[in-house]
Amino acid sequence: MKIIKLNKDDKYIITEQDFPDKFHKIVFGAIYKIYELGAAVLARQVTAATNILSWLISSNTNEYMIFGGVVAQLRRAYYATNSKDDINIIGKLLGCSPYAIKYSRRDYGNNPDAVKACYAKALELEYQIKSGQITVNAALDALIYR
Repeated sequence: MKIIKLNKDDKYIITEQDFPDKFHKIVFGAIYKIYELGAAVLARQVTAATNILSWLISSNTNEYMIFGGVVAQLRRAYYATNSKDDINIIGKLLGCSPYAIKYSRRDYGNNPDAVKACYAKALELEYQIKSGQITVNAALDALIYR
């Protein structure tokens, strides 16, 4: 039986060892890389973002999933930094953990205007994808090189 260790907040931190087979490691890796991609986009780290995107594409991650994951992260960062509501309320409204809101506020709270601009760009690109004006890959590039 596996012994579960909690962090100082009595929360369990998911690690790669929690996924014993290759399929689950790939899924966990893709989810984590999408998170890293969103963080790199927000930080305007073009080289890091292109490297992460290349890894995701080479691992056959669906480009719609990549874009949707990045937009979801930008949405979380936007509401975390532009709302003073309790993290539990925002988390419930967005369907995510209150801790995700807490960490978004910690990571991006000093620059809410940049988060707002990046999220606005992502929404504009999402509209262009849905209306057939642009491909998902072109939208990802536009978000990275904005």
